[in-house]
Amino acid sequence: MRRKRGHFKQDIGRSKGGLTSKIHAVVDAVGNPLRILLTAGNVNDIVPAPILLEELLGEKLLADRAYDANKLIEFAIQQQMEVIIPPTAHREDRRCVQPAA
Repeated sequence: MRRKRGHFKQDIGRSKGGLTSKIHAVVDAVGNPLRILLTAGNVNDIVPAPILLEELLGEKLLADRAYDANKLIEFAIQQQMEVIIPPTAHREDRRCVQPAA
């Protein structure tokens, strides 16, 4: 796909609101950023998640419903993370979202 001049290595995506970008971040328990990634605004939130979580030493993965996907959950479990993600409405097998004490 041919891009307009100036759009080559910029993470800018076209959406209904115009040209946008998204900042994805992994933070620690008190909100300090550990990893940050910039993507085009039309990229789904779950796409950069495995890249951000790769080789990350963490005990728990806390995320919103946008990250409720089997592949991401399996990826986090393989890294020995406890997954705390609320299930989406269409999910048949409901997970407990309360962290283990």
